[in-house]
Amino acid sequence: MQISGVAKQKMRLYFLLGITLALIQVSNSQLYGQNSTMPANQVAPSKSEVAEFDVATIKPAATDPDGYRHLSLTIYLNGRVTITNWTLKQLICAAYGLSYWQVSGGPAWIEKDLYDVEAKPTDPNVGAPPYNIHHDNWSLDDPKLRIMLQALLQDRFQLKTHLVVKDGPVHVLERGDGELSLTPNKHPLRDGGLGGIGARGGAGYRLLDTSMPQLAAYLSSYVFHETVIDKTGLVGSYNYESKTVLSDDDWQNLDPALILPAVKEMGLKLTRSTGPVTTLVVDQASHPSPN
Repeated sequence: MQISGVAKQKMRLYFLLGITLALIQVSNSQLYGQNSTMPANQVAPSKSEVAEFDVATIKPAATDPDGYRHLSLTIYLNGRVTITNWTLKQLICAAYGLSYWQVSGGPAWIEKDLYDVEAKPTDPNVGAPPYNIHHDNWSLDDPKLRIMLQALLQDRFQLKTHLVVKDGPVHVLERGDGELSLTPNKHPLRDGGLGGIGARGGAGYRLLDTSMPQLAAYLSSYVFHETVIDKTGLVGSYNYESKTVLSDDDWQNLDPALILPAVKEMGLKLTRSTGPVTTLVVDQASHPSPN
């Protein structure tokens, strides 16, 4: 299955009780938003600076006879990481904490060829707590784990990149003038469940165990394809279900005109501004070396 560009990444992921669009990828809200840091330097870290995967295998993904592409990222209790059916570009997004639209350059195959990755760190505590809201189907929140994945891609794919940061158009996610309709989540999902953002026909948009940086990431990756900076000042995670009812066709529509009313109902607002916009340029990439 070929994927080229953000528009073709609208994967139909299903979770929890209803049909939903899962929250995927990390955006500049984590680079410049609340409680955030810049991505790691693009120079490969030395062994003395960071942990590395003790054992790692990368192989072409098997072809599904039904033509269905199942994507997954799982972090186990012992720190083992398995990634299924990802392109190199998607691996880069996870490793550097960027949205799909923020990565440019490189040969065409980095958006087409699918790979399975299995890796085990020397330190089983890396990536803990395992498989929870901080490690959803596409993102890696643990900074050590991201750096380890960067080192793996640089080693096995001979990946070389550089960052370009320029001022450009951004959206700022802030508190609105009215009351919040978000409900603080008192019981974060920790036992294999995934929080996220989604929608379903006959109902509306919903948040489940979702933080504001995650909401900003979703809006950045799928709605605006531009940087969305979280300046709400809200910490923790929240639940929400909009009052707006969507049709069976509209629930998959990521048009801002449909989503912005839900953001307003939450008690939030989005304003246009100018700020730093990061792009990661792929200078070199080769097919992975044998395991």
